[in-house]
Amino acid sequence: MDLARMSAAHEVLAEFRFDPAELHRGYAGRTLRIDVGRRDFRIDPVTRQMKDLWVGGKGFDLWLMFQEISAATRWDSPENPICFSSGPLGGVTSFPGAGKTIVTSVSPATGSIMDCNVGGWFGPYLKFTGFDALVITGRSDREVIVFIDGVDHRITIEAAPLESIDSHVVAEELTLLYAEDDADRRNLAVVSSGTAAAHSRMGVLNFSFWDWRRNVARLKQAGRGGIGTVFRHKGLKALVLRRRGVNPAWTITGSPASRRVQPPPQPSSGCRQEEDAAVAAVIGRHGSDPQRVVEMMLDLQRERRCISREAIEIISRATGTPRAWIYHVATFHDAFSLVPRGETSVEVCLGNACRAAGAETILQALQDRLGVTDGGTTADGRYTLRGVPCLGACSLAPAVRRGGHLFGGIREKDLAGLLDGSLAPAEGEAAAACMEGCGNALRHRGRVDPGRIETALGRGVFEGARRALSGRPEAVIDALAASELRGHGGGGFPAADKWTACRRAAAERGLSPVVICNANTDAAILESDPFSVLEGMLIAGWAVGATEGILYVRADNAAALVCASRALEQARDRRLLGQDVMGTGHAFDVTVRRAAGGFVAGEATAAVSSLGGRHAEPFPRWIRLAEQGLGGRPTLVSNVETLVNVPLVLTRGPSWFREHQASS
Repeated sequence: MDLARMSAAHEVLAEFRFDPAELHRGYAGRTLRIDVGRRDFRIDPVTRQMKDLWVGGKGFDLWLMFQEISAATRWDSPENPICFSSGPLGGVTSFPGAGKTIVTSVSPATGSIMDCNVGGWFGPYLKFTGFDALVITGRSDREVIVFIDGVDHRITIEAAPLESIDSHVVAEELTLLYAEDDADRRNLAVVSSGTAAAHSRMGVLNFSFWDWRRNVARLKQAGRGGIGTVFRHKGLKALVLRRRGVNPAWTITGSPASRRVQPPPQPSSGCRQEEDAAVAAVIGRHGSDPQRVVEMMLDLQRERRCISREAIEIISRATGTPRAWIYHVATFHDAFSLVPRGETSVEVCLGNACRAAGAETILQALQDRLGVTDGGTTADGRYTLRGVPCLGACSLAPAVRRGGHLFGGIREKDLAGLLDGSLAPAEGEAAAACMEGCGNALRHRGRVDPGRIETALGRGVFEGARRALSGRPEAVIDALAASELRGHGGGGFPAADKWTACRRAAAERGLSPVVICNANTDAAILESDPFSVLEGMLIAGWAVGATEGILYVRADNAAALVCASRALEQARDRRLLGQDVMGTGHAFDVTVRRAAGGFVAGEATAAVSSLGGRHAEPFPRWIRLAEQGLGGRPTLVSNVETLVNVPLVLTRGPSWFREHQASS
């Protein structure tokens, strides 16, 4: 991020200076009102009546709200205020929970007055700046930042055109921009509301504080009622509060209870020179592509056994990715650790099926055998033992993964062999077990060797693609519509509708779309018949006008990754993928991309987020991936089972498929 350029682009639209005020019994004795539309400021006194009516001061927000609204006020009325108050305990600095902030506004979701609350730094800092409450009203005709500087006793309304809307990023940008030095970063709090708040009536407010242990901005959310939507509607990009001189007892380490539970500081993973070289080598393999950040981190975790502070800094500089995003990825996914893990990870599935089959007993037995607790690493650094939420192998319960290999039906008698490597992994068994009930998707089960394309071609694989490429792309979508094929990922959305939307968006926007096969949660079919998966992707690419496909596979599914990579090489050798597919002049190729794991990555928007270099967390459905997905391009996301059914529609016909899919 270019902070100098951001700062130069700021334009101060209004400025107000105020006198400092000392707290007396938790009260500063005054409130602050800012009208971002008229760009004016006012300080009002806290009256005896306010204190008598609202014991503790936490109702000041309601008192102030009633001074602003009328019976005609609606959520999008300029006079609809956002009121912040923290009560007299905001002046108690011995523990942070005392400074909880109440935020009130007329709600977009309900049309009534709603309040939400948030802990963290904002409430105390508002108090120490000299105000018991804050009212923001009006509506700006430009996107602005309100900066309340409790050090220089100055408030500005600033046009800020270059800062991000993303709350994680803008919190980091503004903290770095307004802090005088590294130590000053902890004196800033940033309030913002993300991109989605402009399109949803349920937007939340995000309050940031600077985590100096991780050197990154951390967020606390204040939800309920859509107050974040009101914030964005007023033209506010962010509210920044700066205060220095807060009692040093008010810190994360100031509470004895918090000291007992706070995580250890993130260590360096080696000497700086060695770390720089290792990270640079990984980044070089991925071409400094910001969309490959997750895979860079997967490589580093495998090679270095942790994601260190140095690694986060270097990846951020090389890819232009904010540290906040990288840190979020590192703490979101179980695949990553901020402290070194052992040479081999032993993960016991604690999903419901595995618990019912005795997984907790297995975990306890491994703890006894290795002499560590859950999450611990053995003294010799050989093993890290972890209980994990789900390994996606319910029919193998209880399941254990050791060093990337899956083992099923584990009993205590198997543990010695599991640890010393003499027990055979169950990848093949997992594929067979997980494929029950997949119907037509398994038509080649046991008849196709996943390592030999000749066996697939002998079974007619790629015949559907050959028929598709000899006709019009629209004919493929018409056949899908007639077949009534629906997505098999859980939503059951009509495949033809999704493909039509993607093709139309690509034509209207003049962008090349991308086809993604999400194999995060059902890679068993990919292991059994990777060629049919590639055929389905090729047909999809032809139908929507894409030349690029991505096969998204969990990094810890070694068998699926091997099968996919081998199948891709053979398909390219046979000119079934590449620049001139089947001699038709059509170009379409597929890249295997690795997921950091987690069941949530099976959801389409979460997969796209991960492929874009961020954590695999779903984003709002108002963003239609078919219109705006990976890199802002039209994106068709389908799971494995959906895609392997597509060739059947073309080879057997829509009527046949419609009749047989009910029993599949």
